[in-house]
Amino acid sequence: MRASRRARNRGLTLIELMTVVAIVAIFSTLAAPSFRQLIAQQRVKSAASALSESVWLARSEALKRNDSVSFTYTTAAAGWNIDYTKDGTVTRLLTQDGSPAVTSTLKNGTGVFTFNPYGRLGAAQTIELTSASVSGVTKCVNVSTSGKTTVRDGACS
Repeated sequence: MRASRRARNRGLTLIELMTVVAIVAIFSTLAAPSFRQLIAQQRVKSAASALSESVWLARSEALKRNDSVSFTYTTAAAGWNIDYTKDGTVTRLLTQDGSPAVTSTLKNGTGVFTFNPYGRLGAAQTIELTSASVSGVTKCVNVSTSGKTTVRDGACS
């Protein structure tokens, strides 16, 4: 008789299972907005990091080749290119695809960064990256005339 009682007490009843499913659904609904914010923050952070690394690559290529190297920035959604021109021949060193989840605004500069053989720019460049889906998620990427890239949270001033 004891064995049959133990057999009956194993597992969950349908009511217990439905209660657990309902609780999980409620917690998922409450957590979804914060996950959306987190995903938007990570996308903007990733775009800023990729942009910063590509600028660093263009600068290092200019130093390595002892010649001018151009970094052409279109938009965060479209991407950017790094080109080296020698004797009229353009060599594409990098093509970076953009992120459609991130929009950008060129705050300062032309979008074409030309590093001279010393790794310097003629003028500072500032780009503001913003999440296309969640408002308030913004990073400011600043490239100084010395080629140093800084990324900070918030809108560019």
